[in-house]
Amino acid sequence: MGVAVQIAQSRELARQNAALQARINAAAASGEAAAQRARQDADRKIAELTAKYEEQLARDRTFTSLAEQIRALGGGTTAQTAIGGAGGLAIRDAIASLGSQRNFGASDLASRMNFQVSDQQILDDYNNTKLVRLNNIISQGNTQIAGIQERLNSANALLAQLPSGDPRRTSSEVYVNQLRSDLSSVQSAVTEADSMVKNFKPLTVADEAGKKEITSFREIIVTGKQIGRAHV
Repeated sequence: MGVAVQIAQSRELARQNAALQARINAAAASGEAAAQRARQDADRKIAELTAKYEEQLARDRTFTSLAEQIRALGGGTTAQTAIGGAGGLAIRDAIASLGSQRNFGASDLASRMNFQVSDQQILDDYNNTKLVRLNNIISQGNTQIAGIQERLNSANALLAQLPSGDPRRTSSEVYVNQLRSDLSSVQSAVTEADSMVKNFKPLTVADEAGKKEITSFREIIVTGKQIGRAHV
């Protein structure tokens, strides 16, 4: 074999080796690029999942906060609350308590002797005291109504922000409904008291009921004086 042939073969072998190395290098570069793209894609997906999780967590915290605010507005319990159902019952109890022995006291009649007090003075005191107490009940009831209505409006606004189907909305609706019930209870009681004021008929000395109150009050004076002497 001639020298020229050997040189040609050597050059061809070198060329093939160079081509093979080039392919190896290209494959390595392509693999590195693919790996880089894979890493970037994984990082992107992790970032998206993290953002989605943080968004869901923030939304969950918001909904929990809304439910807690509604619970606080509703009094924190589904039982009778200080301003609600108990308020309506308290007003009715106050109305019911306007019995004979509890409706004197607008003046100082009870501190006098029986002969110092006329029948008309007794009835005037009774009538005036009953009206004053009824009007106080109405005033206090209207204050409660305004407070409950404000709480109910706030609770409804918060409830509207809770998604349908969320268990926190379901539990919050219990408190909102309780507030509605509380409002209705107090409004009904105040209406009852207001009707009593509008239809109030003062007792007179000619009425049997008036005579009964006069007798009752004079007995209170006598009893009071007897108790007072017993403690002297």
